[in-house]
Amino acid sequence: MGPEAYGRYAILLSFIALLTIFSGLGMLPAFGRFVPQYQINGETDKTKLLFTQIFYVRLFVALIMGAVFLIVFPRLLPGSSSFTLLVGFGVVVVSIPASVFYQFLHGLNQLGKWLVQDSLLKLLLFLAILALGGLNSFPRAALALFLVQVFFFGLGIFWVRAYFSFGKSLLDFSFLYKHLRFGLLFFSANLLLTAVWRAGEVVVATLSGDTAEVAFFNIANLVAITVAAAVSQLVIMLTPSLTTLYVSNQEEEINRWLGFSLKYLTILMFAFLLGVYTFGQWGVQLIWGPEFLPVLGNMKVLALGLLGIPLIRIGLTLAIVYNQPGKVARITSTALFTFLVISAVLVARTGSLGAAVAVTAALISAAVVTYQQFPIGDALVIARFWRHLIFSAIVFAILLLPVFSPLILGLSAAVLYILLLFIGQIISIHELQQLIQLITKR
Repeated sequence: MGPEAYGRYAILLSFIALLTIFSGLGMLPAFGRFVPQYQINGETDKTKLLFTQIFYVRLFVALIMGAVFLIVFPRLLPGSSSFTLLVGFGVVVVSIPASVFYQFLHGLNQLGKWLVQDSLLKLLLFLAILALGGLNSFPRAALALFLVQVFFFGLGIFWVRAYFSFGKSLLDFSFLYKHLRFGLLFFSANLLLTAVWRAGEVVVATLSGDTAEVAFFNIANLVAITVAAAVSQLVIMLTPSLTTLYVSNQEEEINRWLGFSLKYLTILMFAFLLGVYTFGQWGVQLIWGPEFLPVLGNMKVLALGLLGIPLIRIGLTLAIVYNQPGKVARITSTALFTFLVISAVLVARTGSLGAAVAVTAALISAAVVTYQQFPIGDALVIARFWRHLIFSAIVFAILLLPVFSPLILGLSAAVLYILLLFIGQIISIHELQQLIQLITKR
C-alpha cells in the first residue's frame, strides 16, 4: 500500500474512530458504577436489564452513525467505491454495539476479557491485512478491518450471552434514563479534557501559522497522550472494585487502594520525566532526526504536566463511584479554560512550546481542582504524597543544572530519587513484594 492508498486508509480509520467516540454515551463509567452495585446487592435482573437496554440503544446509535458514514465519507474522500462504503458502513454498525460487550465486562470486573479488544485489535488487524493482501489494496485492507470487528463482536456476544434480557421490562424507560443520564454527564465532561489533548495542533496552526511547529508539538503530544492513556487505563480498572467497596461501606479500604495507586502511579510518571530528561535528546535524534530536536523541549514541559495525571484520574474515578458528575465538569472545564487562555497568550509568540506549556498548566490546574473537590486527605497520607512531592522537586532541580551532560545528570538524579524513596519511607521492600504479588495474581 503506497502513501496515497495508506492515506485513504488512515482517513477511513480516523473517521470511524471519530464516529465511535461520539457514540460512546459514557457507558464505560455507567457500567463501572452500577453493575458492581447490582451484583453485590444480588439484583441480577437489573444487571441484565441495564446491559440489554444499553445494547439496543447503542445498536440504534450505530445505525444512525452508519447513515452518517454513508453521507459524509464520500464527500470526505471523493472517489470511494461502493464496496468501500459498504464495508465502512459494516464496520461502524458492528464495532459500536460490540464495544458494549467489553465495557460491560469491565463492569463485571472481568478485566482480562475487557482488555482483549484493545490489546489484540491492532495485531489481528495487521495479520488480517497480510492474509487478505491488504498491503497492496485499500479495499482489501478495509475488508480486513470489517472481519476483525466481526470477530470481536462474535467473541463479545459469546462472553456476555447469559446477560441478555427479554420481556416487558425492556420498556422501562425511567430505568434506562437514569443510567443514560449518568453516562452522558460524564461523557460530556470528559470531552472537555479530550479537547485539551487534541486541540493543540489546531491552536498552533491557527496562531503561529508554522506547520513545522505543528509537527514539533504533535510528536511530543502523542507521546504524552500515550503515557496518560496508560495511566488512565490502570486507574479505570479500579472502578468496579472501588464501587464494590463503596457499596459495602469499606471507606478505609477505598482510601488504602487510592493511596497505594496514587503513590506508584506518581512514581511511574516521575520515572518517565527522568527518562525524557536523560535520554530524550538521544531518542529524538535517533527516531526522528536532528531537525526534530525542538520536540524535546515540548516533551520536557509535557512530562511535568503528566505528574498531575494520577491525581486527576483518581478524582475522576471517585466521581464515578460517588455519582458526582458535576465535580468532573468543574475539573475538566478548568483545564480547558486554562489551556485556552495560556494558548492565546503564548502560542503566537513561542509556537509549539507555548502549546506544551498550555497543556501542562491545564493539567496542573485540573489536579489542584481535583484536590479541592474530593476528600482524599487519607489517601494522600497513605501515599506520603507531600513528602514525595518535596523529594521530586529536589531531584528535578538537579536535572536543571547546566554543569554536566544530560546522561550524567539524569542517571545521578535517578539514583538519588531511588535512595530518597527508600530513606523517606515512601516505599519499602516489603511493599514492593506485595505489589509484585498483586500484579501476578491479577
